[in-house]
Amino acid sequence: MIRTLHADPYVNVTLDEAASIVRYTRSAVAYPSIDALRGCNEKIRAAFAALPNGKLSLLIDVRSAPPRNDPAFETEILEALRLLAAQFPRRATLVQTAVGRLQTQRLARTRDDTVQVFTNEAEALAHLVSRP
Repeated sequence: MIRTLHADPYVNVTLDEAASIVRYTRSAVAYPSIDALRGCNEKIRAAFAALPNGKLSLLIDVRSAPPRNDPAFETEILEALRLLAAQFPRRATLVQTAVGRLQTQRLARTRDDTVQVFTNEAEALAHLVSRP
């Protein structure tokens, strides 16, 4: 069963209970401000607080997200990722392009995270359901 945890014009977050995967899917709608981004992330954190810590995997799908790399936005994204991803031992990010992969890897290095970045959804899902 797939359950919606959060939905707004910018992000849809679902829980696939059978696969134990939380899917964070970014839409093509640009955030109008940093405050809008921050408010969205606060609501998602509240939804994540009800989830079991350390038991689920997280797929972040940013293939549709409008490109943006200004310093204020990246600072807010780094903080949000740090807080949102902390409770998920297995994470994968799904991007559309090689540039998206490079930006995601650069941001991960900034927060000392070894993120797995994929352009293929099946590969990302396989990574999340595989057990070491």
